Amino acid sequence: QQHNINTMKLRDPQIACFWIGACGLLQVALWFGIMVVRVKSYNKDVDSALRLKNLARNADSDNLKATRAHGNLAENAPMFAVMLLAVDLIGVIPDTILELTGLIFIMGRFFHAIGLYADDGSTLGRILGSFLTLFSLTSLSVQCLITTIVLNGGINLYRLAGLIASIILSKMFAGKMYQS
Repeated sequence: QQHNINTMKLRDPQIACFWIGACGLLQVALWFGIMVVRVKSYNKDVDSALRLKNLARNADSDNLKATRAHGNLAENAPMFAVMLLAVDLIGVIPDTILELTGLIFIMGRFFHAIGLYADDGSTLGRILGSFLTLFSLTSLSVQCLITTIVLNGGINLYRLAGLIASIILSKMFAGKMYQS
């Protein structure tokens, strides 16, 4: 199927809309998790400033876990949503691949949140969740690249340089992380 960027019509992004909605529901559920923990641990005799200090010092483990589960989704969901929407709108990548990518991302975030709540430290849920999230974000990144290469019939020098720079930077940062 030949694609021409000048005559291309964007399609209805139903797949992206569904998975972005699922991210939103997960975000709301994790927010409620924070509120439940805070209500359960609320002590009217303790000053609110002291409660914030306890959270900052990791003294309130349940609150910290709930906040981190919510925050970890908030860190990853926007990039996921933007890439999924872009790829879905253009319609070069098959629907089944987009659906699977959305499912893998949601399951990754779900397992990661469950793993955070389960125990301190590295748990199977956190490890599996992180892997699935990284896999889905990497897959979407590649899907975005494939989409633009297919639409343009190749890759120009500027985009190739940007791609090479991204790969080099990611290897540099990954190398520094493993040295620490």
